[in-house]
Amino acid sequence: MKKLLVYALIVFGLGLVFMLCKWPGGNVMTITGGSVLLFWMVFFIIGKIVNNNS
Repeated sequence: MKKLLVYALIVFGLGLVFMLCKWPGGNVMTITGGSVLLFWMVFFIIGKIVNNNS
């Protein structure tokens, strides 16, 4: 999960840079990176809830 978080942050950051510089592909990279970050956050929260109840 840590690798997923790192890769998502890298893609999201590069997407923001691409959008600011008006280079093509910035929207796709930002949406993809943000979606993966949301996916990671859901599983992180589920893992915290499961581990706290044990």
